[in-house]
Amino acid sequence: MKITRLNISIVANAILLTTTSVLAWRIAHPEAHRVSNAISGERSQSAAVKDAAIVNNVALGLKSTYAKLTSCGFDDAHAKQLVTALLPAQEDAAYPYWRASVMKQLSERVTEYDDRQAKRAMLIAAFGPAAARDPPFAAVFQPFGQRWEYLSGEQRLALEDVLSQEQKARLTIVERTGASVTASRSAGLQVKIQEAIGADGAREYNLRESTLSQSLGNTGFNFTENEFRGVYAALKESESVESGSAPMIMGAPGGPALEKIKEALGAERYEDYRKSQDPEYKALVATASPYGVSAANLDLAYRLTTDTRVQIARIQSKSPVVNAQSRTAIKALQDSRDSKLRELLGPNAFERFTASTVWFNRSFNPSAMIVPMSQRADHN
Repeated sequence: MKITRLNISIVANAILLTTTSVLAWRIAHPEAHRVSNAISGERSQSAAVKDAAIVNNVALGLKSTYAKLTSCGFDDAHAKQLVTALLPAQEDAAYPYWRASVMKQLSERVTEYDDRQAKRAMLIAAFGPAAARDPPFAAVFQPFGQRWEYLSGEQRLALEDVLSQEQKARLTIVERTGASVTASRSAGLQVKIQEAIGADGAREYNLRESTLSQSLGNTGFNFTENEFRGVYAALKESESVESGSAPMIMGAPGGPALEKIKEALGAERYEDYRKSQDPEYKALVATASPYGVSAANLDLAYRLTTDTRVQIARIQSKSPVVNAQSRTAIKALQDSRDSKLRELLGPNAFERFTASTVWFNRSFNPSAMIVPMSQRADHN
């Protein structure tokens, strides 16, 4: 609707009229804000009749407000948007801070769903079943439109219902037994999801919402969308990720899951992924980045520390103990590494890195190397 000087007074009158109408309606129906609690759960026949009466009364108020808005010059879409904003909200309950986190999360989700269902019932009573597909009411009927854009409107509602019923069931289980969700129950949920939105929809849903998807997204690696989809598909085929966790690489590649990742990413991007999973590189980034160390220098520093570790390990592997000659060689490698690291990172970042990284000091400090018992200071 285009507002001009000619109709601005009409708009003002409509807003005033709408506000007055809604205030009067809420005063006349103080029970309306509790309707979402009334609609959900098991209800007696008399309670169900009362609930229907509440919804019908609210619907009459919505229809009356809509009629007044359109008579004042609002078009259909804008009038319905205003009506949506005036839907009664569920009464806020006290925050149960004393309950377990999982119970609070499940309870909040169930409450939100029940509130949406109540509002949907009111809109359908006021505007008929077509309200579910009416764009001005999308915020109520399609709250996950962008997140579930790969699904049709009917599929989104079906999926929302399946997930909500599962959340209610899990909340009951946790409240009564304190038990966690079993693998068999999770498998049963997958069956229901596929029945609700089909195999293709379920595949896309799991790509976004599954444990494996969340784990892969939390690796800290900056995937492109195509890379993420490729790695996810590769890992789904790998027997080594049946637990649903993406592999976390600790320096050295290996295993069928990592080979799958390498195939999906290609050699160059795989090296970036491997590096991003190495605690040594993460420590470098965390401690040196605040000092303005460039990405190129971080990569050189990482390569330097990695190569030095490999060389030290090679020396140590030659004998179960480290003799004086080996210790001298190791010390020379460490001194060379430290000198170059200081140059690459700068003195402040270098000191912070070596001081805050316990494993660095333990792994590369000469005093931490294995020495013959006869040469130890505490040998009697």
